[in-house]
Amino acid sequence: MARALSLASSGGSFAHGDVWGIRFGKKTRGFGLPPVSTQWFEGSGDGATYRGGRVLSRVLDLEVKFYGQGRQQVWDAMSLVARIFDPRATAARLTISLDGSRWFVDVRRTGGGEWEEGADTDGRTFLKTIITVQAGEPYWQRVDEESKPIVLGGLGRGLLKGDTSLSEMRVSTTAAFGTVTFSNSGDVDAFARWRVDAPFSGFELVSPLGESLAYEGAKATGFVLVDMQLGTIIDELGTNVYDGLAPTPRFWSIPPGESEAQVLVPDASSETKITVIWAPRKWLVF
Repeated sequence: MARALSLASSGGSFAHGDVWGIRFGKKTRGFGLPPVSTQWFEGSGDGATYRGGRVLSRVLDLEVKFYGQGRQQVWDAMSLVARIFDPRATAARLTISLDGSRWFVDVRRTGGGEWEEGADTDGRTFLKTIITVQAGEPYWQRVDEESKPIVLGGLGRGLLKGDTSLSEMRVSTTAAFGTVTFSNSGDVDAFARWRVDAPFSGFELVSPLGESLAYEGAKATGFVLVDMQLGTIIDELGTNVYDGLAPTPRFWSIPPGESEAQVLVPDASSETKITVIWAPRKWLVF
């Protein structure tokens, strides 16, 4: 697993074993289940009743080994890692490649980076240390996203091309309404980005649980982009059009496995289409 790791931020980047003389060691840990915080009610009787919980940020300990033909090469490699974890740089993206797929978490250094003379380094050609990092988003997200176009057409037509992660939308004769079948290969809810291309006089996106997000603005050209994770909605110019949403909008996620959502796009034409993009997420990587 360690040989597939890479790390990158605006301060620099490296992959395990590349020309910079940096390797991840076997003591790297933190790829399993993230911690959780639970709430319990304790009454006068025995035991307690579970009231709920939430997933906390992920903490990882990265064993990093530096090596070179001389002290300066080792020092340069260490300086690169220091720049990657500079608090003023962007978050460092830790990526792992497994079975042809790449998964990542964005991390910040919270500690570590020291070593013991005589045990962790020979003072010239190698040094090893443990760097502790924290990921605010505890789930591993796949680098390659799912992207499926939905063409809003006639009654009963198959509206997708290619593979069927999202497919078989059935449309009524009065408005572009149908059932969208999702197949979320992750084991955590995934947040999608919905791009709705004009023309339309509004649209409504209804989750498998019945949560509704409705946009009441009409557009003859351009598009509207809904980001379910960020809770934003903008047009093709990047203008915030949140005020076009109906009262009490619900930004919803796609549950793991098979599920069905509903889409309503009044006054759609053959030019109207929806593109849905999302990335599967995992509790852990192995």
